[in-house]
Amino acid sequence: MSSAESAVAVPSARRVARVAGPLMYSTVAAMASQVVVLALLGRLHDESLYVRSAYTPVAFVFIAVSSALTVTLQVLVARAVGARRQGDIPALTGAVLRVGVTVYGVACLGVLAGGGWLAGAFGVEEAVREEFSRFLAVMTLVTALGFASEVVASVLRGVGATLAGAGLLTGNIVLGMGVVAVLAPVIGLAALPVTLAVASAIELAVGVVLLRRRGLFTRASVTGRVPVLGDVLRIGVPVGISALVLFVVNLAFLRIVAPHGQAAVAGFTFANTLHTVLIMPAIGFGSGMAIVMNHHPGAELAIYRRGLALAAGGYALLTVLIVVAGVPVIRLLIDNPNAVDFMRITGPTAGATGMILVAMTVLEHTGNGIAALMMNAQFFGFLILAAVVFSGSVRGLCWTLAIGSTFGAVTGLPIAGHLLRRRLKGAT
Repeated sequence: MSSAESAVAVPSARRVARVAGPLMYSTVAAMASQVVVLALLGRLHDESLYVRSAYTPVAFVFIAVSSALTVTLQVLVARAVGARRQGDIPALTGAVLRVGVTVYGVACLGVLAGGGWLAGAFGVEEAVREEFSRFLAVMTLVTALGFASEVVASVLRGVGATLAGAGLLTGNIVLGMGVVAVLAPVIGLAALPVTLAVASAIELAVGVVLLRRRGLFTRASVTGRVPVLGDVLRIGVPVGISALVLFVVNLAFLRIVAPHGQAAVAGFTFANTLHTVLIMPAIGFGSGMAIVMNHHPGAELAIYRRGLALAAGGYALLTVLIVVAGVPVIRLLIDNPNAVDFMRITGPTAGATGMILVAMTVLEHTGNGIAALMMNAQFFGFLILAAVVFSGSVRGLCWTLAIGSTFGAVTGLPIAGHLLRRRLKGAT
């Protein structure tokens, strides 16, 4: 520990875990809820499911936009706490909200004006293009309300109230699944925008109450005009692009597996989804680490080292569990040799993937977003290229993913640490 770090009180590992734990839960819960909602919608007729599937690329764009803006706000709020400027938080909230309203306003106009063109660009069948355009327009409007509720949740996360944020998410998920279960058999696909609107409105209202109790929601939370566009470009845009990169990568892997038949696609998709559930908490943990780091300027490197040690311990335990029980568990869940191959070969590298995700998330949330984006793009680009070359079988693809993930962690973690040290040195 440097002399500069020793002069600053370094929060304990327990503090890091307390902030990061609810975020880890939130990451997994949000993903699991999407799976459950899709399962509930599975009772609809094929035409409705087709329209929902065709909407998926647009949904990922909105997720990327929301992530870009809410992560920016979370980082700015955490930095304000670290600088003892909590009074700036309402104005920061209002400024990011204003940017979001502008972006979603343009998106709504674009969708309303070009819904038919988008349907053609996505290859939507002629018979359902009108339904697709209507669904797209409604979801765009409703997603804007969902963004507003996410803004409130990001402020709570930024000040360290991650448990309250997780509580908001849990309420949203439970309510959303309940509404979908009740309405889907009655009104079909329309249950999805109705669910999103109701759950988001309630989450927004409860979130505002929680912020007001903390003195963090004032008139400035709506009218704030402090400059944040530069922060959105530096922090948020790389985060949003990274989200899109992950979507493209998963799509590319499915295209690579597709020639091997439906059983290969089903087995690979199932095992890859389970693998994703195991590594996604790393993003929540990295986000929590970054919040604590931004709260304690001068102690960032010490917090980073403690956080990585915690993550390494957790993923070491997970790796042992996967090696011992991964294959028997997946055989109980699905009778598919491709899924078994994935878990046997790629499963034990979940820890390596998780560790690099922790480091990349910390970089994104502490001012190194562009560098993290470049590292992600290069790593996944190499991984896809290698997968194409060595994809003579699903097993070959699994080995490519396993070796690539391990190589990424071995090389990426030292680079991430170097970039973080360089940024902090430049900031002093």
